[in-house]
Amino acid sequence: TQAIVDRYAGHPAVVMWHVHNEYGCHNLPDYGDYAAAAFRVWLEDRYGSLEGLNNAWGTAFWSQRYYSWQEILPPRTSGTWVNPTQQLDFARFSSDSLLECFRAEAGIIRAASDHPVTTNFMGFNMGLNAPIDYWRWSEEMDIVS
Repeated sequence: TQAIVDRYAGHPAVVMWHVHNEYGCHNLPDYGDYAAAAFRVWLEDRYGSLEGLNNAWGTAFWSQRYYSWQEILPPRTSGTWVNPTQQLDFARFSSDSLLECFRAEAGIIRAASDHPVTTNFMGFNMGLNAPIDYWRWSEEMDIVS
């Protein structure tokens, strides 16, 4: 991104910036170990304590009470139903992770150019895309596209 911005920020044909293309498209959520570690950090930031997480997730009902952050994994395939609040939080985490990528690239652009910055929203999810909270993302866009 930096090399493109360095080259084109002052070019008269540039009227706006489009970051990336179709964030999350054909990019299913990451359930691997690195994502699991990042998910735990995201959860700790969100809930502040395991007690807060256990209450929000209703773990007493699901017999899933957590006593250590290290116990928590993404909602991977299970022999039983996965906690729906865990699934929702993992979708939020996945969206926020992609949003951080957008913010990093947009920050480089905005440091060098006053032109509007956007990315395109897919507007649908047929099981091929990572879940994205477009309403939350819209706050970062100069133009929604």
